[in-house]
Amino acid sequence: MKNEPHIHGSVKFRSNLEIEEVGRIISEKIFSGLAFGGKEENIYEEIPAIYINNLMLGFQFVIQGFSGLEKSDGFSLDMIPYFSIKKTDKFKNTKSYDVNLNNYLYALLDTRLKGFSNIILEDPDI
Repeated sequence: MKNEPHIHGSVKFRSNLEIEEVGRIISEKIFSGLAFGGKEENIYEEIPAIYINNLMLGFQFVIQGFSGLEKSDGFSLDMIPYFSIKKTDKFKNTKSYDVNLNNYLYALLDTRLKGFSNIILEDPDI
């Protein structure tokens, strides 16, 4: 039997900046300028969200949430798999296993956003 990793990740953060400005900064620092957009599509109904329209290796990257520095406020950057080899005839009986990249995304943003005091990362659940 073949194995398929279910790769996903999420990192939470707070900022007084609007979601579009947060997206612009993260786009420049993490995604080589690939723009976040789609806020008008309301992909999460009542929660503002923007995303990079180009899938990268079968993953979509979404920023969702609300501006503010209170604990009840905040954003998340989510890495969501949009492709599964199980959907192909050759791999229908594939077994999945979990690969959580929360700590990796946290470390990446922590490193790349040095000097941006207006984006405060929350430590991931370990």
